Amino acid sequence: MPPSTLERRIMFVEREFTDYTPKNDKVIFIGKGHGWWDAPKDSTGFDIWGINDLILQRGDVDLLFNMHRLEEYSPADMHCVYFASKMGIPIMMVEKYPDIASSIKFPLEDCLKEFGTDYISTAIPFMFAYAAMKGYKQIDCYGINMRGNDEKYKNARASVEFWIGMCMGKGIKVNMYGKYCDCLKAFDRRIYGYNHLQTIPQVINDRALFVTFGTGLDRKALDKFHILLSQQPNGKYHNNLRPIPVVNDPMNLTLFGNLEEMIVKQGDEKRFVGDVGFYNMLHVDTLINTEHSSKIIIFENDNREIVKEDWMKFVADNNINPWTDQKCEHWNGDKPSPYDAYFPKYKLPKGEAFDKFYNEYYMMAARAQYKFPGFIKYVPSSMLDMEEGQRELLKFIGYEDSEIVIPKEEACQQLSTEK
Repeated sequence: MPPSTLERRIMFVEREFTDYTPKNDKVIFIGKGHGWWDAPKDSTGFDIWGINDLILQRGDVDLLFNMHRLEEYSPADMHCVYFASKMGIPIMMVEKYPDIASSIKFPLEDCLKEFGTDYISTAIPFMFAYAAMKGYKQIDCYGINMRGNDEKYKNARASVEFWIGMCMGKGIKVNMYGKYCDCLKAFDRRIYGYNHLQTIPQVINDRALFVTFGTGLDRKALDKFHILLSQQPNGKYHNNLRPIPVVNDPMNLTLFGNLEEMIVKQGDEKRFVGDVGFYNMLHVDTLINTEHSSKIIIFENDNREIVKEDWMKFVADNNINPWTDQKCEHWNGDKPSPYDAYFPKYKLPKGEAFDKFYNEYYMMAARAQYKFPGFIKYVPSSMLDMEEGQRELLKFIGYEDSEIVIPKEEACQQLSTEK
């Protein structure tokens, strides 16, 4: 077994390196993203390569990558580099630094000559390029997810995927572990030209995460949908996981924090996660752009008056009015409530304000279905009253026929009572 971090500290074997010599023909890359901790603790048969501060977590790292010029290092980076060097761990850097004994200069010129490209926009591609140059036969990746919405991160992901392809083209087997990994996955998790397939091929399914949002103004339908989802295997579905209002801007809501908490904190044991709530409709773009495999099901009751009556009773029972502008003459003195942040405000009496909100809400639903075909299903609430309709919705989400559970009437009544 490789020495532990403590054993390496005791050994304090600072060594001089000019190159790196593989011990095995397989290597494990460990990044900093979600799931890095799932990398095997017993690395027998594999070399272990890590990034930056992984050295503070694992003492069995065979090669550490820290691809910045020394003058650009933060104090934390400097600590990691000197700590690794003191433990005799080789560190791949942009230069060979005399005061860092174990530093190795990355062979950039050889790399550019061998591959004929300089498409390197983050540290991870250096790892792939170097592994290919050293003749590895297999690369297993943990915590290299390349999840992120800003342009810099998206560009970095493209570069990483390019180098994965370069390695695969050389016959190297590349395994990307973790269902939160965005690498080598299409935007909609589907194969171009095969959008009619409601499920992903099984070889991909095992690593796929299915995220579902139910929404609509029919509160009874949303309760039914949540009960249906809660009966399905291998899933965790929230009911009204409210978005977080931005400080000093109550109408600017962000679901990203909720999404990360909802998805990541469930752990890898769940393939199906999601949330059911009326406010999800207001943030369709955020939901789909944050989690590209999201499916959104929008419910509308054919009888609009029933929905309005239900909402009017709810706000009357709670003495609130979330739709009327509190500064206009139609405000009737109802108390402010946490729900105020989740609705637009109108200079209209309560009933008329709700009508306007209802119209705008379902206009948004129609536009969303047009904008995101394949991601959104806009259906009548009555679809939940038929087993055939329930099966259709669950298959749209990603469940196989053999996985689907149709809850018995008594189970639905019990869950409804518990709610």
